Amino acid sequence: MYNNRGVLKYQNLNNIQGALADYNRLIELKPNFMEGYYNRGELFYFSGKKSLAVADFQKITALDNKGIYGLISDGVIQLEQGSIVAAINSFNRVTQINSEVSDVYKYRGIAYHKQGNNPAAIEDWRKAARSYKQRNQQKDYAMVRGWLKELGVTD
Repeated sequence: MYNNRGVLKYQNLNNIQGALADYNRLIELKPNFMEGYYNRGELFYFSGKKSLAVADFQKITALDNKGIYGLISDGVIQLEQGSIVAAINSFNRVTQINSEVSDVYKYRGIAYHKQGNNPAAIEDWRKAARSYKQRNQQKDYAMVRGWLKELGVTD
């Protein structure tokens, strides 16, 4: 109940404090419930409290090594903070757990591109583009194809 109510408060009512109170209560009652940490981490992230978001996403990973969305979120935050190697490490862990997650290739491609490793970025963005196209995720497909085009890749 606290999780669903927190999501409703945050996404539909923009009641950040109310959502945070619900997520905190949920985590207090069920400290191993990963979705509570994920939702609270997203709230922190979009509220500009990135260090708190990182802590929640790392908690997901500590609870379940297969917490791929915690790893992806952690990688994105690491990337935004300039920790490119740490971001790539998080993304690599995701691919070891589940190689079918499209977003990980999009984000790891960004990390490789920022690192100056364009061949690796192109490879990852191609994987992401194929997956997005298969899943009919047109917005993500167009975005990744645009990045490839900027690098001179036309196929």
